Amino acid sequence: MSQKREKIEYLDALFSTRFKYTREQLDERFQLKFKQSLKRIFFNYIQILKEEGAPLKTEYDKTKFGKTLYFYDEVFSLTKNPLKSEHLQKVKTALTILKQVEGLPQTDELTALIAMVESQTNLKTVDNQPIVLLDHRPSSDGIRWISKLYKWIEEKTVLELVYRPYPQDALDYERIQGKKVYFHPYFLKESQRYWYLFGLNQVTQTIQNYELDRIVSVKAASGFVFCPARFPFKTYFDDVIGVTKFGNYELQLYRIRVSKAIAPYWKSRKLHASQTWGEEAENGVIFEFKLRWNYEWQNLILHYGKNVEVLEPIAFRMSIQQILKDTLALYEA
Repeated sequence: MSQKREKIEYLDALFSTRFKYTREQLDERFQLKFKQSLKRIFFNYIQILKEEGAPLKTEYDKTKFGKTLYFYDEVFSLTKNPLKSEHLQKVKTALTILKQVEGLPQTDELTALIAMVESQTNLKTVDNQPIVLLDHRPSSDGIRWISKLYKWIEEKTVLELVYRPYPQDALDYERIQGKKVYFHPYFLKESQRYWYLFGLNQVTQTIQNYELDRIVSVKAASGFVFCPARFPFKTYFDDVIGVTKFGNYELQLYRIRVSKAIAPYWKSRKLHASQTWGEEAENGVIFEFKLRWNYEWQNLILHYGKNVEVLEPIAFRMSIQQILKDTLALYEA
């Protein structure tokens, strides 16, 4: 520990007693401890204490001596509160942002932790206006499952899950009522304001995902040994856009001509890690992607309408062409 730090912590220890000190009293104790006067560096050290979250207050002594008194107005200690103020502020900011996502596990604990950070520092919020707003769906039915699923994933528990796929027609009774699966849950993922549960289907032995809004019921299953994941979660989505990953679609090179009107947007946003761009002409910029096909990728292309043209692969180009023809037919009828 540096000598300067030792001196600051000594002042903190004096103030932690909750006694009120004049500058002269503090200087006297300082000289006894360090054989050095505090007068020249007093206000510098006071400022450091405040920056590190110390609840340091001043009060005018109304006795005949008329001195300014320095003291802590609440229980505090730098050595028992090792995070500096700037770190505590970052912690509080992160927790406040996470608290917006309704249904996250330990929401009550997050609220309590924010209150504790505020009570132990001078970081109380002046008003309740949020600075960062997240685009989430607090009304989503699936939110209610998150805490339970989080616990079961932690505990590596096989689940008996009943989900309701989107029905193909009104007579699709099994789909309307729900379908039971035995499932080894691995992780939860949020995408485009929806939550998904990923894991291993016990029967098919394939990785599947279930939108939480489609889950009818879920409980711990008995008689199964949990099968751990054989792939890293963080890289699982590297070759797709969105959350759908079909095993029968290979990685392909996609070449997309993008109009000059939106090309700068694609460049700045970078729709996928594999995205590159090169050729520029009057009719647009050529972008390339290395991806596996899924509905999210297809819908993204359709979203941009006349501003994008699929050049390759030819099969994907023809598929988009047919979808657009079918759509146009609806308006020509």
